[in-house]
Amino acid sequence: MKENHSTVHHHVIDRVIVISSFVSGLSLFPEVYRVFSTHTTNTMSQTSLFIILLNSLVWVMYGLHCKMGTLLISSTLTILASGSLIIVNLL
Repeated sequence: MKENHSTVHHHVIDRVIVISSFVSGLSLFPEVYRVFSTHTTNTMSQTSLFIILLNSLVWVMYGLHCKMGTLLISSTLTILASGSLIIVNLL
């Protein structure tokens, strides 16, 4: 029997995962703010940001496959933040 991932579960871990996904999606935004306010990117690892970006793209594909909106939103936020930091770091 195939599990339907779009079904809302009511287990504690399901609620924790939803909260965690949003925290994860927002985790790079303080760094984005710091870069834009100080105009300094010398402490950022381009390799780490690229890995975060690629990982988030995989999570977006998985979220689309499983129709998991919370995962799509949090991964998209991470893509926006890491992509912005990569672009600013390259400029």
